[in-house]
Amino acid sequence: MRGVLPLAVVLLAAGCGGGGSNDGAAILTRAQKGVRHLDSTPIHLKVTAQTPVPVERSLDITADRLPKLDLTHWAKNPERIACADGLECARADVDVEAALRELGPLLPSLAVEPKDIRNAQIDVAVDKNGRTRYLRLHGDVHVTLLGDVPFEAKLDVPP
Repeated sequence: MRGVLPLAVVLLAAGCGGGGSNDGAAILTRAQKGVRHLDSTPIHLKVTAQTPVPVERSLDITADRLPKLDLTHWAKNPERIACADGLECARADVDVEAALRELGPLLPSLAVEPKDIRNAQIDVAVDKNGRTRYLRLHGDVHVTLLGDVPFEAKLDVPP
């Protein structure tokens, strides 16, 4: 279970993009550009896992402390989704193995294997000015003795 937090944080910081037949791919591309332009903007990161003893970690950092990674590299089937007024949002499946293959040198040793992460998706939102407002990674991770437990990692950028 201790490996879930670092894995979720790195996947959230790295996790989305790719082709799609609708404008979900365009929204992901704008989110990528928006993340690259956040510089020292303060962001809030929160990671949760629904276990018998729930795991919840929060962190306030500046965007320039996130790894400089390509958000548009690991998504499959991005689609536009409904969200709050003034935002454009997309959801995509995360190719966990591809993400972990590229992130390997940055990750600490994890107790979670790529095959243990199931149904990983990422939601992104950008405002009308192209500013990334949030990235939210969610899915299930298989934990020995517990089975599959839901996890979520949220990166929120204040307006």
